[in-house]
Amino acid sequence: MIDTVIRNILTNAIKFTPAGGVIKLNARANDTEVMVSIADSGIGLTPVQTDKLVDMEVASRKGTSGETGTGLGLLICQEFINKNKGKIWATPNQPKGTVFNFTLPIKK
Repeated sequence: MIDTVIRNILTNAIKFTPAGGVIKLNARANDTEVMVSIADSGIGLTPVQTDKLVDMEVASRKGTSGETGTGLGLLICQEFINKNKGKIWATPNQPKGTVFNFTLPIKK
């Protein structure tokens, strides 16, 4: 499930980042959880689009090269992270782009 989440978020980052843009993947852990961040310098999300992600509404838009999607990928990611007792959210990446973060508890 987590492979699918990472693959989907990276695919979206590639789809919405123009040629020459930057995508960064970061992971860090503490005693209780691991946090993964995928940041891109792409076209970003509006506050309304970010709210739709949280509300689990299906939304799709074309990528920077006209790529299409169903809008189900992030919905599935959210479901997979929730099933694994984690959290997922998106924030703006300054000066442009989006950062998708998710946390998962560490089993002891």
